[in-house]
Amino acid sequence: MIKIFGIEDKEYNTNGDIVIAPTRARVKNSDNGDFYLELTCGAEYSDFIMPNRIITAPTPSGDQPFRIRSVTKKSNKLEVKAWHVYYDGENYLIADSYAQDMTCAEAMAHFNSATDTESPFTVASDIEDHNTFRCVRKSLTECLKTVLERWGGHLVRDKWSISILESIEHDNGITIQYRKNLKELTATYDFSSVVTKLMPVGKDGILLNDYVYSSIQYPIPFTKTVSFDQDIDPEDYPDEESYKAALREDPYNQAVEYVEKNCTPLVNYDLKGNPEKVSDIGDVIKVIDERIGVEVLTEVISYEYDAITGKYASLQFGNFKPTLDNLVGGILSTASSQLSQASGSIADSLYTLQKTKQDKMSAGDGITITGSTVSISKINSYTFEDNVFCDISGRTAVLYMNFPRPINGTVSTFTLKIGSATITQDTGSITTEAVNDCTLKATITANSSIGVSSQNGNMKAVFV
Repeated sequence: MIKIFGIEDKEYNTNGDIVIAPTRARVKNSDNGDFYLELTCGAEYSDFIMPNRIITAPTPSGDQPFRIRSVTKKSNKLEVKAWHVYYDGENYLIADSYAQDMTCAEAMAHFNSATDTESPFTVASDIEDHNTFRCVRKSLTECLKTVLERWGGHLVRDKWSISILESIEHDNGITIQYRKNLKELTATYDFSSVVTKLMPVGKDGILLNDYVYSSIQYPIPFTKTVSFDQDIDPEDYPDEESYKAALREDPYNQAVEYVEKNCTPLVNYDLKGNPEKVSDIGDVIKVIDERIGVEVLTEVISYEYDAITGKYASLQFGNFKPTLDNLVGGILSTASSQLSQASGSIADSLYTLQKTKQDKMSAGDGITITGSTVSISKINSYTFEDNVFCDISGRTAVLYMNFPRPINGTVSTFTLKIGSATITQDTGSITTEAVNDCTLKATITANSSIGVSSQNGNMKAVFV
């Protein structure tokens, strides 16, 4: 039931002033974001539906109170927008209050008791981390926003109770299979942070002998180099050899964890419908995404709920963490929108996105493109820039070059230009080998010192 209560009412166990029958009532809630009710009803309720009164409506977490902010009368109907009573905190001011070295629960209680008018809320948290925050001339709502940002967690609003919890995850065993023709589900992808192949760098520029690969691989490589901090004390090891071994092992272990954490794209799904077993924000949904060939573990991050039928109208779930001000924000790039609209294979989609960087590579003498395979015997003036890593030490340079499609064969003739230094076969020796389907490794030994430090991404390797 959807009921109307008085401005000062805080108990909602009765039918209130009236039970109404709206034609439309939708509750919208986001993790750490907005929580409000939009309602349309007949004008016969105009004596009861007025600004600042309370409407209670069913939500996935039970009946919740919403304070009417705006009422628009159109012909014989009323359009209402009401915000959860949590936002009443905007009217309670904290002049100057200091929470020093407190847990999240202690800080919330401290600020909740520091308002100019006695706060109507109860507060709680299970986050044990200690932090410090001085609140000066802010509303209670603004203050709690900063507490949430500083201590972390998830904002849970239940009637007049406000909680910040470390986790709201519930796993009810929900699985959705996303196929190309599933019209009820749309997806956007952000591949900008994906790493499937990593060159880790440790203390003092220590490099491993090989790349670290993720368990998931795509038709094109996503290669990066990352420098890892190392907290390794030589005093903890019996000899120099053990210490050096630890220095090499540590970045490898960090790299393995890094690529597994970052080998899937940031994904946001929108589902029109009412899937079974979904109970609230925080529910875990495993998505078997056939479009990108991976399984993505997501959480419900927002919903639109029909308070009349008691069913979800839409759900949003993803594998990224929302922020208080901007749940989705602008993190989904142009690549995301292109991928969400793409038809055909993910390989073709990703190749199209990469094409602007790789457009100098084309079919010609010595290059044969068959399906998704590029066979190379000679390349005429192909310049690598953003997709090359080079490690230079003395007279030796080792390059790793990433091609947009799988390669066969080797390349034995090219000129390397780094700043003012130029190396050809006349001034040194060159050997090449395939590291994997899409990556070529070239080792250049110059006749004299190259005289340039290691560089990444701002150099040119020109094949001739």
